[in-house]
Amino acid sequence: MNNASTWKLPTPIRHKLSELRGLISRVIATQGLVVLLTWLLGSFFVFGLIDYLPTRFGSDESPRIVRVIMLMIIAAGAAWILHHFFWNRWLVSWSDSALALAIERRYPEFQSTLVTAVQAASPTAKLQAKDLDAIEHPNRPGMIELAAKQAVEKISSIDVRSLVRLSTLQLELGILAGVVCLTGLGAMLHPDLASHWAKRLYGLSDAPWPRRTSLSVQGLEMDVPPFTNSPTRERYLVRIEENRLLAPKGSSVRLKATAKDLLSEPYDQCAFHYKDRAGNRGRASMLSYSNANPRDFILDGPPLEAINDTLWFSLVGGDARLSNLVLETVDAPLAVATYVDVQYPTYLQRSTKTTWGNERLEFRNGMRLPQGTQVGFWIRANKPIRKCDVMQVRGVESQEATTQFTVELEKPVTEFAIPSAVLLGNLFVEIRLWDDQGLCATRVQPLVIAATADNVPEIDLVLEGISTAITENAKLPIRSKIKDDYDLKEAWVETIIDEQEPLKSELQLGTSGDGQSQIGQMDIDLKAMREAGQSTPAVGSTYWLAVGATDYFDVPLSPDAAPIEHVGRSTPIQLSVVSQDQFLVLLDRREAAMRRRLEQIISELGQLRDLLVLTNKNNRSPQETAQETTQEDASARSAERPQAQEQESKESKEQAKARILLLRSQQAAAQVAKSEGELKGVLSEISLLVAELINNRIDSKDRRDRLGDKIKTPLSNLIDTKWKPFAQDIEGFETSLAKWSPEEFAGKIDSAIVQNNEMIVALNAILSDMIEIQDLNEIIDRVRGLLDQQSKTLDRTKQEQKKSTLDLLK
Repeated sequence: MNNASTWKLPTPIRHKLSELRGLISRVIATQGLVVLLTWLLGSFFVFGLIDYLPTRFGSDESPRIVRVIMLMIIAAGAAWILHHFFWNRWLVSWSDSALALAIERRYPEFQSTLVTAVQAASPTAKLQAKDLDAIEHPNRPGMIELAAKQAVEKISSIDVRSLVRLSTLQLELGILAGVVCLTGLGAMLHPDLASHWAKRLYGLSDAPWPRRTSLSVQGLEMDVPPFTNSPTRERYLVRIEENRLLAPKGSSVRLKATAKDLLSEPYDQCAFHYKDRAGNRGRASMLSYSNANPRDFILDGPPLEAINDTLWFSLVGGDARLSNLVLETVDAPLAVATYVDVQYPTYLQRSTKTTWGNERLEFRNGMRLPQGTQVGFWIRANKPIRKCDVMQVRGVESQEATTQFTVELEKPVTEFAIPSAVLLGNLFVEIRLWDDQGLCATRVQPLVIAATADNVPEIDLVLEGISTAITENAKLPIRSKIKDDYDLKEAWVETIIDEQEPLKSELQLGTSGDGQSQIGQMDIDLKAMREAGQSTPAVGSTYWLAVGATDYFDVPLSPDAAPIEHVGRSTPIQLSVVSQDQFLVLLDRREAAMRRRLEQIISELGQLRDLLVLTNKNNRSPQETAQETTQEDASARSAERPQAQEQESKESKEQAKARILLLRSQQAAAQVAKSEGELKGVLSEISLLVAELINNRIDSKDRRDRLGDKIKTPLSNLIDTKWKPFAQDIEGFETSLAKWSPEEFAGKIDSAIVQNNEMIVALNAILSDMIEIQDLNEIIDRVRGLLDQQSKTLDRTKQEQKKSTLDLLK
């Protein structure tokens, strides 16, 4: 082996190259660390400003995804620095030849001796020497030693630091120092902001940045629906809870917010940014009516007017922003079912016409309940209810008493009771519900119950067979009909003689046929009472009669009053007590009046007969009828003649005939109806006269037989047997006129004329048994005499009373 293959690099050269290699590695590592630190601190500072500065103008904080992207950018930048400075440069192996070449470029005086010596000692040169042994120059080892000697002599004087440019590192260190100073200064001045940003960036915290302006939401202000005739208008505030506000659907609300330490204009306003469920967005400015600090802001109107859907919104004021707020609409509290707890009054317990006791009824607006009923309400709501405001207006004695109270519930429930009240009059109730979330109903709900007043008993009193005058021996048949809403407690007859104290007698009651009323019957026998020693009216006195009744009603008309009984009384009947002679005179006068009425009826029947005869003539020939009519009929027709002549010119003779027959038939039917009413009136009065004779114990058998057997009975038989068929035939003329032929109609008229004549004869026979008209003057004289005698008796009575009074005074 030759010398070239075993030659080694001198130690001074090898040390110097190692020193240069270490310096380059340290510079690259330092530069990588400086750039990495500069990037980490700079990106932390810059990204912090990017995240914070927008919030100074009211913007919202960046979402978490933005900060995740920032972290990814920081990580990517750091990875690139590590790859560039450490993987690509620091981990590179620097060869001795490259370092020697770098030294010779900086120091040309080596004249390639250093490179020659380094390359000769490299493993690659040794391998090449083996291949060149055959042709190696004999002077080559000497030349290598000479070059190495010269290189050793010069290399000891060089400075390896002059071979590396440190200006870039110094610039990077300067940048790092600036970044460190800025970051450190910011951390010293605002350590809370630096710590907060570190949490937001590296901890991905969503905590908002601290703001100068303090912004808060007070809540939603809404109107309280007023009760009827309420003089004041109230509002209530619903506080925000967990960034959520609640409002009833369809209501108009006011949003109230407070801002403290606002920025200068134009950042001293507060804005409402919202988005609805459909994705529509909008902005509304909130109003403030003061410049105080803190300042109140209000948003009234769109989009918070008649709101029906949920809104997502945020508030911006100064540099503050409240985000992720929700205004959620919910159903307003509402009574979906109402029941009435009823406790019926005690006065119904004896009634068989209605129910009593306790029961629960489904409420119907305007329902009616008996007066005095204890009424309470059972409410079922659509959601849990915390309290209920109640206003009651009760009608008491034609006045209205208003009461307001609040039903506080121990815990929210969907069903609850409203305290009961006595139904003294019509009851008007309004309820206003509050749910467990503090929301009030959007409207009050009215409840109306009408009180069915218990009327006093209605009494109809009739004295059968008694008129306005009686004798002192009369028997008074009292017949009363008493009607009450429920049942009667008792009934009685009150009698008063002149000005004496009233006397009560119990009246026994029975059920009527219709089941709606009760019948009271009682006979007062004045003769029997006098014989028994009881007080009875004497001749010349006045006797009063009335029927009274009371029911079980025991309800006061007002809460503080005592119960008042319902007492009903009939219309009093006043009777004059007269002697038998006076009584007979009165009966004669009434009978004479009935005779005059009967004579008038007979006269009207004669006129009816003439009308039927005239109708029969009209049926034969209209021309003959016109010539044979009476003067009265001619005068009545003369006023209608111009119009009749004009119509006859247009109508046929048959039509004129039919019209005249129809008119006569209608007149005949009207006359029959009038006469029938008169006859029934006469029969009723005659029947009363007969009954009065019996009830007043008038011992006049001839008079009784005459009025009963010769007047009442024949008149009643006449009406039942003859008059009714006659009236039916006359009424049938109008309806059957168009069906009958002239011959049939003439036969019907002739038959009616015969019936009419028979009734005139029968009535004349009845009339002959009645008092003659010429006897009326005698009756009048007798009445005058009785009146004069009664007047004298009264005068003597007064003188005696006056004398007795003077004697007592002495």
